[in-house]
Amino acid sequence: MTGTMFDDFDKLDTYLHAETVRRMQTNKDLNYKQALLEMQRENPALMRLREALYMKRERSKCDAKTLEWVKGELKEVADDLGNLTKEAMRAHPELTYGSAFKLVAGEQPNLIRRYNEAYKRRSG
Repeated sequence: MTGTMFDDFDKLDTYLHAETVRRMQTNKDLNYKQALLEMQRENPALMRLREALYMKRERSKCDAKTLEWVKGELKEVADDLGNLTKEAMRAHPELTYGSAFKLVAGEQPNLIRRYNEAYKRRSG
């Protein structure tokens, strides 16, 4: 359940659109842009609120896309490390998974760095 029009961009935008159309119907000389500008002059705080809610919504979308990308990169690097560790274990059956992983980490510092950076972005 979303909140009031004062904390929900879509509700506020719907209200502003309806009010703009109502003004156009009341005053046939006004086009949409003129009616909207009239409302902006009368209540600039409401228009600033609309802008703030819009920016908040867009930042949220951006944050979600970034998190999705980071999770994908994290999985990709983890898969690469896991596959290299299993290859090391096949090549050296005496190694445990932990010791094989340490071997891979020593040979692939860039993969470890990428994993750590992605993990920090996911957590931070």
